[in-house]
Amino acid sequence: MATYVVGDVQGCYRSLRALVEKIAPGKNDCLVFAGDVVNRGPNSLEVLRFLSEGSLSVRCVLGNHDLWALARYYLKVPPGKRDTLDPLLESPDASRLFEWLGQWPLAEAIGNGLSLHGGVHPDWTQELSLQLSSAVQKRLNGSERDGFLQRIIARNAPEWNPTLDEYERELAAVRWFTRARVCDPNGRLDAEFSGPPDAIPAGLLPWYAVPGRRTKGRRLYFGHWAAHGFLCNSDVVALDTGCVWGGQLTAIRAEDDHLFQVPSAEV
Repeated sequence: MATYVVGDVQGCYRSLRALVEKIAPGKNDCLVFAGDVVNRGPNSLEVLRFLSEGSLSVRCVLGNHDLWALARYYLKVPPGKRDTLDPLLESPDASRLFEWLGQWPLAEAIGNGLSLHGGVHPDWTQELSLQLSSAVQKRLNGSERDGFLQRIIARNAPEWNPTLDEYERELAAVRWFTRARVCDPNGRLDAEFSGPPDAIPAGLLPWYAVPGRRTKGRRLYFGHWAAHGFLCNSDVVALDTGCVWGGQLTAIRAEDDHLFQVPSAEV
């Protein structure tokens, strides 16, 4: 059994099909998607149908665009900038597809590490990361889902602090799991910066480079940061290679780091 971790698809269905064909997964292999399977690209509906139909063994973690899609569906909010979700929202099988999308966590264990979309706070252990992910997953599948989604899209989550109450801790966790790229050495997140590493403002650094990060030694696979580009070392694997912007769609086989990439078929 092999595990393939896939970067941000963002509705790029033709690229996804090309990548899966290149990987040629066996029946016991698993594809783990590092968030943002929908939006921005032209074919989110086809992507969700393909991934949910059951012919592939699929696991996903939720990214910020996936959460935005859930908010658009359940809260009926208007489209955002460069939003391409209307065909998905208007499809006859939207209810089934959003139920499938909404079941996924924010972090998935892979070997001795994690797959996630954005990042993890430097004070979190792997165990705490999975606990927070599980708590948010329950919240998104419970009676408080709509209010919680409303808080997520309002972008008014607090900075992470372990003394917060459970609800606020989970909101802070969502912000880290889905929007992290850079922070200060004390773990204060700057969720707006999206440029390349060589343009990071003074006083900030990549979330994974904070000294004393408690997940050090655990391999973390992430997406979200297209301007970062591909990176693979013993500690982190960055997988968003900007397919939706005309780059590549990337996957890596976790067992031996074999790389699979296809050029964007959408741009």
